[in-house]
Amino acid sequence: MPSRKTVYARLATDPDLQAVYDRAVLLKADYLAESVVELADTCQVGAKVIDKSGKITTVTADMVERTRLQIDARKWYAARLNPKKYGDRLQADVAVTVETHEERLQRLTGGK
Repeated sequence: MPSRKTVYARLATDPDLQAVYDRAVLLKADYLAESVVELADTCQVGAKVIDKSGKITTVTADMVERTRLQIDARKWYAARLNPKKYGDRLQADVAVTVETHEERLQRLTGGK
């Protein structure tokens, strides 16, 4: 395998390779997003040790906190790889009108 430096240098000089790489990044985002459903649907049983005032109790149950962390990490990474599809949708529509000083004078004086 070539080093990252070599890969990035080649991506910078080879548009065809860059296109393939960009497509692979989008497919990776899709894979991460799809894995979220599998994680949510699969029970992950594990042991959790709880220390209550010197008393150690072992609880065996679904590791919900761990699964939530895995899901959040995948959602975050997918949003970074493909923000148009998986990112938070913040849309700001702004209309800006610019006029010169002369145009403003003409508008205010009625073109005189």
